[in-house]
Amino acid sequence: MEAVYYSLLLLSSLLLIPVTVIFIQVLLAVVYKKESTKYSYTIDADYTACILIPAHDEEVGLTRTIRSVKPYLSKNHYILVVADNCSDNTSSIAIENLVETIERTDATLKGKCYALEYGFQYLKDKNPDVVVVIDADCELTTEGLDSLVTLCAKEQRPVQCLDLMLAKADASVKTKISAFAWLLKNHIRPLGSSVLKMPCQLMGTGMAIPWSLAQKLNFANGSIVEDLTLGLDCAQLGKPPIFYPFPTVTSYFSNNSEVGITQKSRWEHGHLQVIMTVLPKMLIKSIKLKDIKSIFMIVDAAIPPLALLSMVLALLTMINIMLALHGYLLLGVLSSITVSMFVTSIHLSWYFFGRNTISLKELCVVPKYILGKMPLYLRFLTNKQLSWIKTKRD
Repeated sequence: MEAVYYSLLLLSSLLLIPVTVIFIQVLLAVVYKKESTKYSYTIDADYTACILIPAHDEEVGLTRTIRSVKPYLSKNHYILVVADNCSDNTSSIAIENLVETIERTDATLKGKCYALEYGFQYLKDKNPDVVVVIDADCELTTEGLDSLVTLCAKEQRPVQCLDLMLAKADASVKTKISAFAWLLKNHIRPLGSSVLKMPCQLMGTGMAIPWSLAQKLNFANGSIVEDLTLGLDCAQLGKPPIFYPFPTVTSYFSNNSEVGITQKSRWEHGHLQVIMTVLPKMLIKSIKLKDIKSIFMIVDAAIPPLALLSMVLALLTMINIMLALHGYLLLGVLSSITVSMFVTSIHLSWYFFGRNTISLKELCVVPKYILGKMPLYLRFLTNKQLSWIKTKRD
C-alpha cells in the first residue's frame, strides 16, 4: 500500500504543475486585460514584409483571405500565395486577386510544413525583413499588421498575434465548448505569460518570423503540428516567440462533426506525440543551459489538451479522496488544491473572456463533452494519427 501511496503522491504533485501554470496564466491575463493597450508598438513602415499564404485546394475561401489582408498592407508589404498540390482553381484565383503566386507539386511530401519550406526557399532572392504566415482559411480582422512586422524586425524574434477559432452562430454546444477551449489556449494563457515576459507557442497562422531566423529553421519537419514544433525549435535557437495580441486572425470551426473529429485528432494526437517524444530531451537540454524562457515554454507546451487534463484530474481526485477517508490525508489535500485552482481558472476565463463565446448553461455540458472525447484519446494508444490530412471546408 505504501508503494501505491507514494506513486499517487508523485502523480498528484506532477499534475499540480500544469494546473498551477494555467492558474497563474489566467490570473495574470484577468488582471492585465484592461491594460492591453500597453502592448502598442511604434510603427516603422520601412521594414519589408511578405505575407505568406500556404494554400491547398482553397478556391472557396482564398479570395476572402486575400481581401481581408490587403487593406492592412503598408507600402513595403506584399502577398505571396503558395498553391500547394492543388487540384482545384486555387492558383488562378490567387492570380485573379493580383497577388504573386507560385505552385508546388509533390505527391510524396504532403502537408503545410512543406508548403512553408517551398515558400521560404522562393523568398531567398527577395530577402524580406519579416515573413508573416497566414493560413488560407483565415481572415485578418483588426489593425496591427504593421506593428506586428515592426516588433518582429526590431526584436529579431518570432511574434505570434492573436489567433482565434470561432464558433458559428448556429454551432452546436460541443463546438462552442471547443471555441472556449481554443480561447483559453490561444488568448488567455499566452496573454498571462506575456505579463511575465515569458514566451508563447507559435500557432501556425498570424505568426511573424524574422528573415535572419527563418534561414536557420527547418520548416519541412514532417510534423502534423508544425506550428508547435517550429516554436520550440525557435526557443532552442535562443529566439523564443513573443505574444502580441494585435492584430487578430480568425477562422471558424466546421459544423460538420466528422470534420471536427478529424481536425481534433490531428491536433491532439500530434500534441501528445510531441509531449512524449520531443519535449523530454528539450527540457533536459534547457535545464543544463539554465535557459528559463525555454524551460517555461517547454513546460507550457507539455500541458496536455484540456479535456484530457480534466479526465486525469477527475479520476485521480476520486481515488485520492477515497484514500483520504482511510487516513491518507495528504492525497486529499493535494487534490483539493489542484481541483480548486483548475475550476477557478475555468470560471475566471469564462467570466472575463468567454461569455460571448458560450453561456454558463452551455458550459455546464463540459463533463459530457469530455467523456465524448475519450475515444479520441483511446485511439492515440491504438491507432494514432501521424499523417497530415487537410481539414475539409464547409
